[in-house]
Amino acid sequence: MVHRDRKYETLSGRPAKALVISRRNIQRAKSQARRPFNAAAFQKAQPDADPDAWKKDLVSYTFPGIRYRDSAPLSLEYPRRLLKPADIAPVSMDNITRTESEYQGMTLDYLRRGLAAMSNRFMGTYKHFQTQRPMAAIPNEATVLVSDYGLSCLPSHVFAVFDASDTEFISPSLGGLTSPMSASREVAYYPVHGVVFLAHCSKLPQFKKMKPRLLARVPGTPTQSATTKFSMPVVPLRVPSIKAFTPVLHYVYSLNTEDLLRSLVPGIGQPSPRPVPQMHEPFATIPSLRKDLPRQQRIAHIAKCTVEHFGWDLSPISACALRVEAVWRNAACLGVTDDNFWKTIGLAWEACLAALRLCETESSGKVEGVSA
Repeated sequence: MVHRDRKYETLSGRPAKALVISRRNIQRAKSQARRPFNAAAFQKAQPDADPDAWKKDLVSYTFPGIRYRDSAPLSLEYPRRLLKPADIAPVSMDNITRTESEYQGMTLDYLRRGLAAMSNRFMGTYKHFQTQRPMAAIPNEATVLVSDYGLSCLPSHVFAVFDASDTEFISPSLGGLTSPMSASREVAYYPVHGVVFLAHCSKLPQFKKMKPRLLARVPGTPTQSATTKFSMPVVPLRVPSIKAFTPVLHYVYSLNTEDLLRSLVPGIGQPSPRPVPQMHEPFATIPSLRKDLPRQQRIAHIAKCTVEHFGWDLSPISACALRVEAVWRNAACLGVTDDNFWKTIGLAWEACLAALRLCETESSGKVEGVSA
């Protein structure tokens, strides 16, 4: 008598129905485990269109200012093109494993690909972190409230971001101070995943070898959900412009050049008051980053969208150009190594300059028409 395994049917030899159902249940459970419990709670954070949106995380303090050796004033001369600075060194895996020892043995490319796969989840949980007002301007640790959704991607550090004055040497670290001076500084606190910045920036200060500490569980109320208190190490980060830090933060997480360009140059990809173009026109589908088109043609299109968005007004377009330049300075200060980032910054900068030239040409034509 031949004894068949109960996993298989007697006649056909195929897997039994009970085994098939069991496998389906296991696969369904695995797929659900990979998805967030509430997809709406993990929606990707969008770049802030409001230039004053950075103030929502702002806390103002008065604390001793810092002067540095080899002080150098910031240059106010704007070049025709903004390129990647030559002094940005590649990211070293040793710097990452020195702080995050769990990544020992990984290659940098493998780590970056893994972080890119988690970017949407990182950005989705970002809105579930809230830094409590600290007692000092830049403490060693800060208390962060994390909602239940944010526990799935807990941040590791808190960036204390503040401006560098024009008479200070631009470096994100706090080394080399000489004679302190009193000054009022605005400090913005950002809970971040340190490994994301370490993987894409080469000029960051040394991170503290501290892990987030669980403090307490805060029960929920009828108006507020339950949260968990954590104590996280603070990394002082001195940048040229605190107002232009958010675009760099969003890009390091998402690596999305189109979102970066839209945050720097408003009006791209939005409906314009003019009629919808025909399908044979080159910008009928994706007007912002059509890489198959010549660079000058793309710059001309972005400049035209910009002047139409601002109603041919020089003032907001000049402010837009200054914002692009401030983001460039911040990225140079942090040592962002991604080449696509610098190409997008250069594209936005040249588009802003082209938009300014269009406005000047339009205004000079109107003046000549009135004088005639």
